[in-house]
Amino acid sequence: MRRQRLGFTLVELLLVITIVSVLAGILFPVFRQARKESRMSVCSSNLRQIGMAYEMYLADYEAYPNPVELVHSVRDSRILVCPEDDGFDEAASSYTFRSMLPPDFKPYWTRSYLDPNTVLVVCNHHLEQHPYHRGEARIVPPPSYPFKLALRSGGAVERIHLSKVREVIVPGDRPTFIRVYPGEVGYDRATR
Repeated sequence: MRRQRLGFTLVELLLVITIVSVLAGILFPVFRQARKESRMSVCSSNLRQIGMAYEMYLADYEAYPNPVELVHSVRDSRILVCPEDDGFDEAASSYTFRSMLPPDFKPYWTRSYLDPNTVLVVCNHHLEQHPYHRGEARIVPPPSYPFKLALRSGGAVERIHLSKVREVIVPGDRPTFIRVYPGEVGYDRATR
């Protein structure tokens, strides 16, 4: 009379563990990329809603709002926060609202018309830069995902590669650099 064995042998158990770890190694990067894409779509949706807030303010007051007025006029503050924002900086919004725009670099709320390609709001949180501290210095590594999300005044939200962003010097008492995005007035004259 033979005894039937119960359970697994060591070789069978190691084989199952190996197969599971290979599958996990294949699937985890896919899940991480899907999570990143879903967060980018939430961020794009937030930027579109901010664009609609600009349009509603423009329709009501026949002028563009300055960023502070716009942030205060938004009822649901969740649209002002990017899902990639770690909350390290306590601010009213995790998005960067531009105020000085080309070609004359005056505040946009003083203008009566904006070109539809003008970038009003930029999200920098998807660059996958994880700053760290080395002693007193704050080190910001190069981005591993070199795209910014940008809201144009025409309502479009698009990904813009960092290599396409140019800088131009703004003259004045204290000259400063400002970023110019593809399609904006003065982009062709801007330097890298």
